[in-house]
Amino acid sequence: MKTIMATGLAVGLGLGLALAATPAFADEDETPPKEAATPAPKEDAPPQKDEATIEKKPKKHRASMGPQGTLFTGAAVSSLPVVLLGYFPVDDLATTVGLGFTYNGNGSAVSPLTGVKGTPNNKIGEDLFLDVIYFVHDQGPFAMGPELNFISSLSPDYAGSVVVLTPMWALRYAPWKAPIAIGTGVGVGFTFQKGMQPVAALSTQGLDLVYAF
Repeated sequence: MKTIMATGLAVGLGLGLALAATPAFADEDETPPKEAATPAPKEDAPPQKDEATIEKKPKKHRASMGPQGTLFTGAAVSSLPVVLLGYFPVDDLATTVGLGFTYNGNGSAVSPLTGVKGTPNNKIGEDLFLDVIYFVHDQGPFAMGPELNFISSLSPDYAGSVVVLTPMWALRYAPWKAPIAIGTGVGVGFTFQKGMQPVAALSTQGLDLVYAF
């Protein structure tokens, strides 16, 4: 009997020691580690242009005296009977056409610009006037630039009997709010007449009055 009890006691003690030596396991399931949240991709900022590489657009020249499309008329402040009509096809470039006209009922009419004198039977004197100006400086109220005008007699006598070609430097001044300018020009006039040698002389336009519309 004692032997059986000793044996049972030994077995129980062995089982207790075995259980005490066994590591304890958690009953709860292991939770997998949470994945780190992926940050949202940032939008790329627009590339910054280097100030040195930024192209600076040149300021457009603004014509003061002669913007494109302007029509104008003018007359010389003198006794010359001539009518002028001008136009700016592009900025600063003026083209002008004019007609000088006189009528003498007594005959022997003289053309007003070329000075051709007719016979007693001639009562009308006419001249054709063409002119081109380019304003190299055109910032109000002052403009200036090269000018070339061409004058040809139409009558009396035959057309083109006298031709006057005058390169000059034109000056224009418009100090008022109204589209009115005054001006003049200085140059050299070359006169060509059939059967005669050319004549050169200093030439001025006197004082011109121009009105734009």
